[in-house]
Amino acid sequence: MTAEGALIRDVEDVVRRASPLWRASTLKQVTTLFLHGADAFNDAQIALFDDVFRRLVVEIETVALVDLAQTLAPLASAPPDIIRTLAHDDDIAVAGPVLSQSPRLTDEDLIAVAQNKPQAHLLAISGRNSVSEHVTNELVRRGDLAVLDKIVSNRNARFSEAGFVVLFDRAAKDRALVDRVGSRTDVPVQLFRKLVAQATTIAQERLLATTNGAAQADIVRVTEKVAQEIVLRGPGARDYAAVSRSVDVRHGTLEDMEAHIVAFASAGKIEETVVAISQICGLSIAVADRLVNGGRPDSFLILGKAMQFQWSTVEAVIALYLGADTPAMERARGQFDRLSTTTSSQVLGFWQARAPRAEQKKDILQ
Repeated sequence: MTAEGALIRDVEDVVRRASPLWRASTLKQVTTLFLHGADAFNDAQIALFDDVFRRLVVEIETVALVDLAQTLAPLASAPPDIIRTLAHDDDIAVAGPVLSQSPRLTDEDLIAVAQNKPQAHLLAISGRNSVSEHVTNELVRRGDLAVLDKIVSNRNARFSEAGFVVLFDRAAKDRALVDRVGSRTDVPVQLFRKLVAQATTIAQERLLATTNGAAQADIVRVTEKVAQEIVLRGPGARDYAAVSRSVDVRHGTLEDMEAHIVAFASAGKIEETVVAISQICGLSIAVADRLVNGGRPDSFLILGKAMQFQWSTVEAVIALYLGADTPAMERARGQFDRLSTTTSSQVLGFWQARAPRAEQKKDILQ
């Protein structure tokens, strides 16, 4: 009788009478035996090893299961039933290597795990060398932000249109995810345009910074449309005519001009603040009014970064509606620091293009 036959013959006795330590020792011997002939075994032999493995892992120490999972995970010829057993183990140390590597797991296997196991298991699946649309659908449905971030960053993962729709909904609530989604090259064009149109101004700027040339063209078109809508809405009920005639801050250094903005904003002089920003930044009163009085800091953060304003200048303006020393102000400071000057300047260019010099002059002389 061969060594293989003798060892397999004794398994029943081991399973029935052996201590956990003895089981672990026998499991190690069987694993070694399998590795030596894995490439040559036929389906019947692999099925026999599968049965032996499944019997030996009953009531065995976790450390032995982890070692088995790490050994079998990369093997294309690994016994499929034991691989599934390991994949469904509640301990991620056991399931993780198999979920992230094993080519033996089918989409059905992975979906079953994704539907029922904790987030750590979903995270392991998200890092596989290949993830089909059917699997990603389940991952984006149940996954937390860590899972979504990993699966979106996986260039070997494929997404269905329905999967992208769910991602866009999640991205609307988490700005960090916008960067990940926007940098993918496989987003359907119509969905990408929807993402850009629904994104905040700062999210549009971040998309512009992270996407390729073709996708940037879509962002440019949508952003220009938003900028045009800002102009068409025009200034609110405030009367800028008198202030436009009395205020002229287009002299001195940028530091001098920023000082005027800070002084006006700190004194609560909103009309003077808007007119000063209009003059310094080359914007119409209409656009400057919407950027200052829009009720959210996103747009003015981009303007400040494009103009290379000091944070103290930006802070003074957005404090008009955020208030000073608030959590919202702290978040705004972090967003301002992360913005790109180059891409912010591109967005400013869109706003300036909506305000030709003739229009600016008309606004100031009103």
